[in-house]
Amino acid sequence: MASDASMTPMLATGDWNGGLVPMNHPDLRTPLVFTVSYEDEVLAMTLGGPDGGEIPIRNAHVDGDTLRFEFNEPEVGVLLTCALAGMPAEGFEGKCSDDADKWALVTMTPPGA
Repeated sequence: MASDASMTPMLATGDWNGGLVPMNHPDLRTPLVFTVSYEDEVLAMTLGGPDGGEIPIRNAHVDGDTLRFEFNEPEVGVLLTCALAGMPAEGFEGKCSDDADKWALVTMTPPGA
């Protein structure tokens, strides 16, 4: 039986540039860097913010044309669940939201784009 990883579109490894725009501050964009790698054919990602700190990303996977993952917001520790639509060669855009329906728009552009 084929593994799920063999049927999932592969993301380019390396640093993806991105940004985060909070729902309450559409004029405020925080730059982000998503580091993408694979560990035993399983997608692994970390998130780097403007302060240089790294945030681990959990449950990262591509589901059709949607990149899904979770991480804890660093200031208050709230779990954010993300669903970003797009294509691995072109990038992704979508929302990361918490249980209280607060969200931020997140973008990711592949290395070299």
